[in-house]
Amino acid sequence: MKSIFETKWGKSIIASIAIIIVACVGSIMLAKYHVEDINIQAGGDEVKTKVAISISEPEKPLNIIKVDVKGAVKNPGVIALEEGKRVDDVLKKAGGALETADLNKVNLAAPLMDGQVIYIPKEGEIITSDLYINQSSGKININTADKQMLQKLPRVGEKIAERIIEYRNENGMFERIEDIINVSGIGETTFEDMKDLITLY
Repeated sequence: MKSIFETKWGKSIIASIAIIIVACVGSIMLAKYHVEDINIQAGGDEVKTKVAISISEPEKPLNIIKVDVKGAVKNPGVIALEEGKRVDDVLKKAGGALETADLNKVNLAAPLMDGQVIYIPKEGEIITSDLYINQSSGKININTADKQMLQKLPRVGEKIAERIIEYRNENGMFERIEDIINVSGIGETTFEDMKDLITLY
């Protein structure tokens, strides 16, 4: 008695399954390979066959930001680096801090954003509020202002100022002034009172 796989019906099933498997494998390969027809010599005869050629996936372009480094660094100036880097990274690209630098006043783990100013103070230097104020608009920079400067904003006390700094450290710099509403304790009313007094640069 013939096995079911030896009958025409059984062979048809096997052939169908084989076709499905080949089609699935072929679809996967085509995503990463390009198939080309080539001619080869086999026993004096020319035979056409197909060859799968690997396709290299293009590298994703890196976003570049520029940061202005000032103060007690070896090579101050505008530095370009990849997005996602932190203050420690740009400090290294600036040649490192001078021996007179007071790094205890700098958050080296803070994330960077395009157009940001990083100021490295010297030991014993008192950082004036001018460093946190946009010179052209007179507005407070909520991306760089320290706790004392933030408390100059309406309805912002010590606790909320600390939360603003904590938010920056955990989530990166504010991309819109409206994002300050995400800080616990700052609602629509507080934002309305401060929106004309704050900036990101």
